[in-house]
Amino acid sequence: VDVVPVSEIVATHFPERSLDFLSIDVEGGDAEIIAGFDFDFARPKVICVETLSYSRTGFQTKSSSAAEILSAKGYMVYA
Repeated sequence: VDVVPVSEIVATHFPERSLDFLSIDVEGGDAEIIAGFDFDFARPKVICVETLSYSRTGFQTKSSSAAEILSAKGYMVYA
């Protein structure tokens, strides 16, 4: 499977930089995707990322990495 950075997808499909909603769900890789996103090119109004991880045993853990990155970019964390 070819891997394409999300910023490249946004630049290709939203060249006008008008992006209202971005949803990222890559099973634990959300923070890495957000860290590599080009916020200078496009600044989505709302970004949806997972902050909970589930183990095979059913336990859940909260990861704040993506939320910390988004907070540093001026986004408000909700829920």
